Amino acid sequence: FSHKLTLDSDEKAFVSRVRSASTSGNTDSPEGTLDALMQALVCKQEIGWRDQSDKIIVVATDEEFHYAGDGKLAGILVPNDGECHMSGHNYSHYHVLDYPSMHQIAEKVRENKFNIVFTVTNKVRPIYETLANIIGSTARVDTLQDEDSTTIINLIDKVYSDIRSSVELRVERMSDFIEIDLYSKCENKTEFKTNKCTFKGRPDITFYANIRLKSCPKDRSLWDQKIKIGLANINESIEIDLRMDCECECERADKIAKNSAECHNAGTFACGICAACNGNRTGDQCECDPEKPIDPKDPEAHCKHPEITNTCSGRGFCECGKCNCFVGFSGDYCQYDDSNCHPDNDKNFKICNGNGRCLEAKCNCSKGFTGKYCDCPTDNQTCTTTTNGQQQVCSGEGKCVCGQCECNTSSQTGKYCQICPRCESQAYCDLMLSCVPKICELYGTNCTESCDRFDYKLVDELTDLMANNTDGLLTFVNQCRNRTLNNECDISFTYERTDDEINKRLSFKITKLDKSCAEKVNLVVVSGSVISGIILVGLALLLIWKLIAEILDRKEFARFQQELSKANWEQSENPLYKEAKSTFTNPTFGLREKSMKRISRLTDRISRRFDFNK
Repeated sequence: FSHKLTLDSDEKAFVSRVRSASTSGNTDSPEGTLDALMQALVCKQEIGWRDQSDKIIVVATDEEFHYAGDGKLAGILVPNDGECHMSGHNYSHYHVLDYPSMHQIAEKVRENKFNIVFTVTNKVRPIYETLANIIGSTARVDTLQDEDSTTIINLIDKVYSDIRSSVELRVERMSDFIEIDLYSKCENKTEFKTNKCTFKGRPDITFYANIRLKSCPKDRSLWDQKIKIGLANINESIEIDLRMDCECECERADKIAKNSAECHNAGTFACGICAACNGNRTGDQCECDPEKPIDPKDPEAHCKHPEITNTCSGRGFCECGKCNCFVGFSGDYCQYDDSNCHPDNDKNFKICNGNGRCLEAKCNCSKGFTGKYCDCPTDNQTCTTTTNGQQQVCSGEGKCVCGQCECNTSSQTGKYCQICPRCESQAYCDLMLSCVPKICELYGTNCTESCDRFDYKLVDELTDLMANNTDGLLTFVNQCRNRTLNNECDISFTYERTDDEINKRLSFKITKLDKSCAEKVNLVVVSGSVISGIILVGLALLLIWKLIAEILDRKEFARFQQELSKANWEQSENPLYKEAKSTFTNPTFGLREKSMKRISRLTDRISRRFDFNK
């Protein structure tokens, strides 16, 4: 690496030095690019870098580079130290130090806030893209065209534009015990997680750092940390002094007691507990010494149930010969499932409803409670109320079951069965039938009683549901339905009853008065209709029967004709048939008679042998 010109504002000198630069070939194909890049990064004074400047390095090449390890080919085994070694204008340790690694280059780029532009040929572009990925967002790669300098110019212009239109923060220093997330609104209205913002013009951009402590280091000297957050491409940063609050007041050195009697002289007592036991001792009070178990041959023997092979039933671990059960299990061997001591729908998993203890997977209730889950009080206090100056269980209309009233009938409601809107509804219906003139008129009789005992009013509408009003008023809605005296019509009405418990007075609002009568039946018309209907049904059934019979006859006749057409009558003569014969003998001709007999017998034999009729 040869340094030709220190940075300044003399453009002509720069152009002259570039044009007069000599070129030479290498012994091997790879070049010492990383050697040159390392010296350009770290030799601040020799190159002429300013602290607050935007630093851009352009690398133009058509070959790949040597990297760490290649120096062994020349017998160079000393790793590159990442320091400046310039003697005059030349790199003096090329024969002493190995080539730097790609990660060393990336570290120096981030440390000194450089922007790197690689302009290379397509042949070597992949390896330089790998190096750019290791360096990060401040490195770019583009293809170098032969005899075309616009690529380099455009890249430099783009890099400078990105520097001036974006800001990126990096956490440059923090410990492994800390996590840091950066947030910003950039130019948006909503804050989001990011470490980079792009912008136009000169807006004010604010970043927020969320610093979290993952864990406390055991070394107390590491509780004081310095965090450094800086810009990715400019040498500007802030340092945050951080102190980790990893102890309580009672954990201070002057507040703790080592080898305390509270911990069997084998542990540190702090904040009311044995915070740490010496050596391998365990237990809440450091009472367990694993080197001196209860049974040296089988240290876990006392934690195994005779009928269960697993230690602590597989539901805990053995300490000092005793089972330390997992949450939800109990017993000397963790053999009991405490989930049996609370209902399945209990989201709080409150054992025995907080009114007992779970023993052997069953609730052992405290005094005053019973039930499977100790959820039922044994006394009737929660069901008792005062009625007419006397204390009654469920108002005398029910019984107390598990601390709640169960009413005797479905018409009774309320916490203490004190509400029965329909118990006296019929009595009030009969009362209004006998004292309210409008209702008496519909009923077909004269009112026989007075309504002085209550107030009533005919209204168009009333409340639809039973409700408890303020000022000691209870309101109930009921419907009445009765037959008139002549048993020909139905009358109905709805009333709203209000009980004024303070003034001991009833009031009614009556609405929906209605009278409906059925029309008289004409027996002659009904009887005639029934008889006519029966006759019509009979005729219809007869007609249907006749139609079915006709259809069946037609089918049978058609089948008969079909079989008749298929018949084949035999035309031959009956073989059993014999024609009748008569024989006459002349008594005067004896000889002739004998001759005729012979001829007759011969003829019979021939006739039997041959059938001349055929």
